[in-house]
Amino acid sequence: MTKIRQLRDRSFVQILDETGQPIDHKATVEEATNQGLWHMGIHVLIWDTTNNLVAVQKRSPLIVFNPSCLDISVGGGVNRGESPERAALREVQEELGIMGTAKDLDLLFIAKYNRHLARYNKHVRVFCHTYLMTLAKPATLTLSPEVSEASFITWEQAWSLVNHENAASAGRLMPQKAYFRRLLTSAERLIAEKAKMAGPSSI
Repeated sequence: MTKIRQLRDRSFVQILDETGQPIDHKATVEEATNQGLWHMGIHVLIWDTTNNLVAVQKRSPLIVFNPSCLDISVGGGVNRGESPERAALREVQEELGIMGTAKDLDLLFIAKYNRHLARYNKHVRVFCHTYLMTLAKPATLTLSPEVSEASFITWEQAWSLVNHENAASAGRLMPQKAYFRRLLTSAERLIAEKAKMAGPSSI
């Protein structure tokens, strides 16, 4: 079987220098990870405000990195000349069929990830723009070939998944426990801050 790539086409990703600044260099995500080039990526935690749930997906068994693992974010590369916000909206639509706008996104942090993956003979160097996407109403999920399953779970279930790395028969979380803890903590902090700011205006 043919492995599913990180990108569905041969698009060039945004290549960066070691400080995170864009440089004029063309490479696909495969070339970037083969050569250890810094590039720009995105992750998005999706929050259904109506039911206070977050999205979780199970990666396809055919995907290159971490096949069949659970992920509590949507992720992908930022194409050359594309903004990280636009990439986030594109990836969420492509992977889960959710249509969003820039106003639905809040930047939580930018993570600098530098890891050699001997198993795949890859060196992944990425500045990952990590967002919280707020859904004003429940969404119907339409999955891409990169995603085998997806659903919404409670925050407690998400934390349990991160802390214990598995959810019984559902599968095993991607091996990035510290990152996912930072993701959930940052999202909860932002949500609390927004609720506090909205409080006086609602009185």
